[in-house]
Amino acid sequence: MRREIILIPIIALLFIAGCATEKPIGGETDEHGCMLMAGYTWCESKQKCLRTWEEGCPSEQEFACETDNDCIPLPSDCHPMLCINKEYESDYERPEVCTEIFVLEAAYNPEDCICVESKCVNKNLGRTL
Repeated sequence: MRREIILIPIIALLFIAGCATEKPIGGETDEHGCMLMAGYTWCESKQKCLRTWEEGCPSEQEFACETDNDCIPLPSDCHPMLCINKEYESDYERPEVCTEIFVLEAAYNPEDCICVESKCVNKNLGRTL
């Protein structure tokens, strides 16, 4: 009887420890919650998890500019919130199909992008009706 009383708490602790180290459904995640096994990685410039082969993740050098004419909307997005240097345009694939909604804050045209402190910026961000 005494042996059973001692074993029950030990078994319970092992069970609880096993649950605490259980991996999330979908596999390992990084510190941002991106599911690594599914091919997701954290994109700092977009502040989200994405698969880079489906959607581009611009590097800091891709934002560099000297004048407003250096900047264009990110080509891989239907409703781009980011602007990049036009030298990197060929690194991105344009979507085949996009919705026809209009997003007020999106940069649809090169004129929506400006060079601020040597970085391409979407001048429509924060825009409201």
